[in-house]
Amino acid sequence: MVIRLNAREVISHLPAYRELFEPIRSVMKEFSSGEVVQPLRSLVSLPEFGRFFTMPAFIPSQNILGVKNVASIPSNVNHDLPTHLATIQLYNVRGQLICDMDGEDITGIRTAVTSAVATATLANPDSRRLALVGAGVQALTHARALAAAFPLSHITIWNRTALRAESLVGVLREELPQCTVEHCQTVHDTCKNADIICTVTSSRSPGIKHMSLTQTYK
Repeated sequence: MVIRLNAREVISHLPAYRELFEPIRSVMKEFSSGEVVQPLRSLVSLPEFGRFFTMPAFIPSQNILGVKNVASIPSNVNHDLPTHLATIQLYNVRGQLICDMDGEDITGIRTAVTSAVATATLANPDSRRLALVGAGVQALTHARALAAAFPLSHITIWNRTALRAESLVGVLREELPQCTVEHCQTVHDTCKNADIICTVTSSRSPGIKHMSLTQTYK
């Protein structure tokens, strides 16, 4: 029997961020040691629309083959649709499809938890000030994941459009009442005095200048 989960059903089955740290850490170790088969993703260009990616992987220790298909369509923002749409399929080693599910929320959470696991390995465990450069979906999931990994007390946010930054401020103030959450007018002010800087933007140009970092690094 094939399990099929739409976006709402996926969300209802997702565990808490903290519960994902160890599974992600374990898989990252397997990947680093060469135990995971993960070829480079393939790309199909969609002229005038965007790009379509296919990302397969096989984890021998679990006998699970998975593939994620992602459509990146920037113009979707003008049609009240997500700019990134994903579907994840899981197969057993006989090639039988066992699960077909919406991948949007899984992608956002997996990316954020991976960042949190890596940051927890490298950063001061007592880090309390988080700077977010960007205010989209990844900014929200990264704030949630990093708040589960560190004793955060202060979050600063910059975004190209102020309205989106203010919207994220409102969400995080409600979800993370232990944190003071501020919208800053410049990237420099956002990063100043931060313990952790998280860039969650698809911008092709650098947004953080040398001066923003010199006052952060201690």
